[in-house]
Amino acid sequence: MFSQLLQAVLPYVQAVIEQRPPYIAIGVATSFVFVLYRFVFSTSPKLPLPYYYVKDSVIATLEEAHRDHPDGSFALSLPGQDLAVLAAREIDTIKSLPETDVSIK
Repeated sequence: MFSQLLQAVLPYVQAVIEQRPPYIAIGVATSFVFVLYRFVFSTSPKLPLPYYYVKDSVIATLEEAHRDHPDGSFALSLPGQDLAVLAAREIDTIKSLPETDVSIK
């Protein structure tokens, strides 16, 4: 997958290098590396919960997740953050933990 992506982008980068000053090519290459890094590392789940990725509507995703897990916890993955949605029965357990172990903000 990465090699196909690189092969697709490489001609454009080469064209920029040939037609523009080198600093523009460096900026394009840096941006490409940053986007690739974010794509690779932002898609790996960090919480041990079923993940639901929000595409268009947060409410529709919440309804779907609640339909699949009516009495359980799940995670919502939004751009830049993951949110844990806890089952009602787990709230007292979380509240009883010390602040050094968990933070509710």
